[in-house]
Amino acid sequence: IAEIEALLSDMSERSEEHAKEAKELAEKLSELSEKRSSLISESETTLVAIKQLEELLDDLTSDGENRQKAISALKVENESLNLKKQEIFEKLELTRKNADNMKEELSKINALKMELEGKRTQADKKAQEKNRELLDMERLCSAIEQKMLASEMEEKQIIDKLWDNYELSRTAAQNVRKPVENLTEAAKRINNLKREISQLGNPNLGAIEEYSRVSERYNFLAEQRDDIEKSKHELEKIISDITKEMKEIFFREFKAIDESFRQTFLELFGGGRAALILEDEQDILNCGIEIKVQPPGKTLSTLSLLSGGEMAFVAIALYFAIIKVRPTPFCVMDEIEAALDEANVDRFARYMRSMTDRTQFIVITHRRGTMEEADMLYGVTMQEKGVSQVISVDLEEAERSLAKQ
Repeated sequence: IAEIEALLSDMSERSEEHAKEAKELAEKLSELSEKRSSLISESETTLVAIKQLEELLDDLTSDGENRQKAISALKVENESLNLKKQEIFEKLELTRKNADNMKEELSKINALKMELEGKRTQADKKAQEKNRELLDMERLCSAIEQKMLASEMEEKQIIDKLWDNYELSRTAAQNVRKPVENLTEAAKRINNLKREISQLGNPNLGAIEEYSRVSERYNFLAEQRDDIEKSKHELEKIISDITKEMKEIFFREFKAIDESFRQTFLELFGGGRAALILEDEQDILNCGIEIKVQPPGKTLSTLSLLSGGEMAFVAIALYFAIIKVRPTPFCVMDEIEAALDEANVDRFARYMRSMTDRTQFIVITHRRGTMEEADMLYGVTMQEKGVSQVISVDLEEAERSLAKQ
């Protein structure tokens, strides 16, 4: 019995200690529950405030008056939150007073003591989490306040920048503002405009005077350009007229030479036929000339298909034909008949002799037939080594001397 009584006394003391601990736990649970409710309500209020602040931040660059109103509203709401906080504290005191009434429920709490001890650890963890959340909320509020200060500073900087860069007041800027649909595109556009402005360089204060001077110079040069263009058109007309006249003269003379060449070829070759043909009669000044010849007893062919002697005789015929059309006072020939045979040399010499009535011929030759048709012969002899001597013979006088003898 004594041991039981001692055990009961010990159990009673422990029961009182457990009752005290249960009371303290109940008070802590109540406080945590109230803090939780308070934090939830404050969190909701803070979220609303954050949303309002975000809306306020969006309107900072466009409407300062609304921002001031929003700040005033936040201040009023902050005062309301303080009042609510005071009411919460009053309710907490009332709850503490009511805790004494919970002593009657100690018997029930004793039964739940073990369960509460298990949950106490979880409550501690949750309390720590709530404390961390509370710290996070405090940090968030501090960040929001910093953003508000930064927004105010930014607003002041924007207003100063408007005046420094564009000389616009806040009211004037609001009057000319336009809604921005895409901030990224707007920023790119601003950067491009700034780059273009910087590329323009510094403003030229003397641009007006320089424009007047350059304009006068431009008008002067424009008049000169018009005069040059007019002269150009006149020269082009003159060139066109000259070109037209050249074509007419060339075509006329070409026809005359062609007729003379046909007759001369016939006389030199003793037959056959020849012709000068333009490759392009539409562009007679730039086109080539083809020589078609047909010596007696041969087929019609071009000049390139003839032998060397025939080609030389055709060239002589063409040369004589040109001299017939356009006679010259004298003509120098250097062994022009070197490729001809004796019969053709005689023909060449006789024909050249027939043309001496209008042209004097000076001929360098080694052919006998040509020499026989000459009036005067000039030669170079070397009787002594290294000493040259020019001798001349008047064939007509020599013929008269021979006739007298």
